[in-house]
Amino acid sequence: MADDVSTTGAGVPPAEPPEPEQTMDQFVEERERPPAPQQPPAEPAPPATEPAAEAPPASETPKEDKEPSGVEKRISQLVARQREAERREAERTEEAAYWRAVAEGRIKPAVPPAQPPQPGEPVEPMLDNFESAADFEAARTRYIVAKAGWDLRQEQQARQAQRYAAELDRKHNERMVAAITADPTLDEASKDPTLPISQVMSLAIKESDVGPALVRYLANNRAESERIARLHPLMAAREMGKIEGRIIAAKAAPAQPQRTVSQAPEPARPVGGTKGTAPTDDDDKLSVEEFVRRRNEAQYGRT
Repeated sequence: MADDVSTTGAGVPPAEPPEPEQTMDQFVEERERPPAPQQPPAEPAPPATEPAAEAPPASETPKEDKEPSGVEKRISQLVARQREAERREAERTEEAAYWRAVAEGRIKPAVPPAQPPQPGEPVEPMLDNFESAADFEAARTRYIVAKAGWDLRQEQQARQAQRYAAELDRKHNERMVAAITADPTLDEASKDPTLPISQVMSLAIKESDVGPALVRYLANNRAESERIARLHPLMAAREMGKIEGRIIAAKAAPAQPQRTVSQAPEPARPVGGTKGTAPTDDDDKLSVEEFVRRRNEAQYGRT
């Protein structure tokens, strides 16, 4: 019986154990792992009489990253330098195109250029304009004091301008309210957005004591308002002054009394003709010859 078993099982290799199941993490890691460099085919191993030991799963075999050689490092550096040079060249080309467009007036610069100093504004000294540091420091100290005083005066003038504008608006609004109360149609004319009134014209209306009358005149004479709005500010102010003068003169002129036609009949004409003259109180002072001459002229038309 033992012989049968040994004879029957002789030459039959033992059964291999089943492979372990692969998890999802192992599957994703295997898919994302870069392919290993191809190795030259190994020599065939002699057939083993005994089962080989179970190899560890692919996910558990550590792999070391291959360090790039010196040639690869050099190539990477050259590529990086080339890309940096291309980037800088693109920036220079873009900047040149931008400033060309600004010079041609096609676009406005993002940062406005520095404004020149205003009349009377102190100018900051430059070190290159002085022979010694002491002279520069003295000039800079004078500049700081002068600039502080100039800034203070500018702030005071700005506050005065604001107060003046507020007072101007208040008085103009009072005149407009009174005028609209007397003539409600003026409210619609003053709020007409299509009425061409420039900034200079608006200021002239607010400063004038007859501002509501100016608004009425411009609303009734739209063509004239359009003409003045297109003028130079100085010319527009002159034209507004002329209109204001005519309005003030018309208001100051006394009212002309209405003439009435008399219903009395015309006086009777002298019998001697139409050339005669009526006697006057001076006839008693005339000489006889002058009296006779005038009398003959009145009656007969001759001397």
